[in-house]
Amino acid sequence: MAPALLYDDEDVAYTSPTASWSPMKPLATPSVAKLDFGAYQSDDELIADITESLKVSGGCIVRGMYEKSTVGALEKELRPHIEATNKADSSRDDLWHRVCENFLTSKLTKSWHGNEARSSVSLPQLSTTVTFSVGPGTKAQGLHRDDDIYHTQHSATATHYQGQDAMLCLFVAGKQCTKYNGATRIVPGSHLWDFTVPPPSYTEYLRQEENQYLANDLNK
Repeated sequence: MAPALLYDDEDVAYTSPTASWSPMKPLATPSVAKLDFGAYQSDDELIADITESLKVSGGCIVRGMYEKSTVGALEKELRPHIEATNKADSSRDDLWHRVCENFLTSKLTKSWHGNEARSSVSLPQLSTTVTFSVGPGTKAQGLHRDDDIYHTQHSATATHYQGQDAMLCLFVAGKQCTKYNGATRIVPGSHLWDFTVPPPSYTEYLRQEENQYLANDLNK
């Protein structure tokens, strides 16, 4: 997940994929849902909408999830560690864990042990925690799929299906961020593309602001 508010860059032209690419990725660019945390009466409703947006576009913007005082406290606590070691821990978020469970839970049924058919459930496991601060002059990363560290080889699919995801991630912005100082770049819907398709010249920039995040299934 990356904290964000979509920013459309009018100076960057969208290069439509050629006809030869059509079997591997869809031509249409889906919209990333924008949700207001405070408008929901229950976490279940919010989780359902986040899940649906992730399936369709690969991302979901949620506004107002954290109090500004919480983000400020995190910044105050983590900044000395960033400056001293460039490392810091992140804390658990139950809502995010439940979103991950929707995509990453593995279930095995009818696994025979002698005369007994057993079932088992494997819940998501924490892979990595990172705190980072982008300083002036830092070179932008090239667009990439974060799950390539697991050598994931996705085939193109028209719609999301359970079991296609290897990982999800949560980013929380401590400060405002624009495309000029390191905003995250995404290609909505690219989580459904074939993994061999190179990134297009067009991307959407995410203006990261406090108390906002993008749920990104990281198949980008």
